[in-house]
Amino acid sequence: LHRHDLTDAEWARLEPLLPDQAPRRGGRWTDHRMVLNGMFWRTRCGVPWRDVPDSFGSWKTVYIGIAAGQAMAPEDLLDEL
Repeated sequence: LHRHDLTDAEWARLEPLLPDQAPRRGGRWTDHRMVLNGMFWRTRCGVPWRDVPDSFGSWKTVYIGIAAGQAMAPEDLLDEL
């Protein structure tokens, strides 16, 4: 756990906006909270993707999470909050 990780209150607001984590064909989802914390850590530190610590999962998973989030319309997400 890092000091800037999502708090339980922040996570409670974000979790319903994310896809469920039920196993699907092709594998199971990585823990969304861990990936989000990795995205925030990388953005805050400004390090290369490959330097994201393993405690946030694979750097590729964190990168794909950012790419998928950028594909969403930010207005849609803000409307949900």
